[in-house]
Amino acid sequence: MACLLIAGCKKKDLIPVPKEHNEFLRLAYETDHIFPEGFYQEADPTSSTYYVNTVSIKPQPERKHEWIELHTDDERQALTWVELSRENSSGQTVPQGSSQTAKYFEYPARTESGHIIRFRVHKSSYFEPTLDKFNPDHTIGRYKGVMDMPAVAELIQYLWVNYNMNLGGYQIAGNRVLETEGSVNDTTYTCRIRSLSITYGDWGLHDVIYVNDHYFSLSKATGILQYEKNVEIAEIRGNYNGGGL
Repeated sequence: MACLLIAGCKKKDLIPVPKEHNEFLRLAYETDHIFPEGFYQEADPTSSTYYVNTVSIKPQPERKHEWIELHTDDERQALTWVELSRENSSGQTVPQGSSQTAKYFEYPARTESGHIIRFRVHKSSYFEPTLDKFNPDHTIGRYKGVMDMPAVAELIQYLWVNYNMNLGGYQIAGNRVLETEGSVNDTTYTCRIRSLSITYGDWGLHDVIYVNDHYFSLSKATGILQYEKNVEIAEIRGNYNGGGL
């Protein structure tokens, strides 16, 4: 099953047998459907999403070595942070209105080239980020939404898609999500995302394909979301850069 998000259901053996390597190799070079069916996706993947943060709202001379995404439930505060970020960080952009969801406030802006940047601020009532991207640790933030398996899974997928977590290069544009699953016990929700990434080789060398499982936990008592571990599942030789395999 491509996307399994049913509480209490967990595979016993996550290590692929060698015959699966051919499937990983095929998927590595496909360019469409990089997320499994049912995985959280943004409505407009052609635009860019930018979450305002402790760096973006400051003029360059005043910036500190700390990058934490901001959150509020005050719409005027959110707009103020976005305007500061546009002024200090984004060059010339023209506002394109505003909107909001249960997760965020959003203020799109058009660049001189016509590209849309969707400036966002997390809503405190949904998620409070604590991760410092300059000094990352395992704690990502505090979730304050509905406490059930589908809702927790959606939170993690939403953060994954929008690059709100620091995962050492695995959570980057173009990396494929192969599958995801979740489980729950008396104290904790646990989610696993299996990703596929490529390191492209120089001329005369093979690409290297990596398949990894990423484990996340969320405390029922506190709402604290943590990135627990990364487990390498497979390392596969990819295309030869010079022709052939």
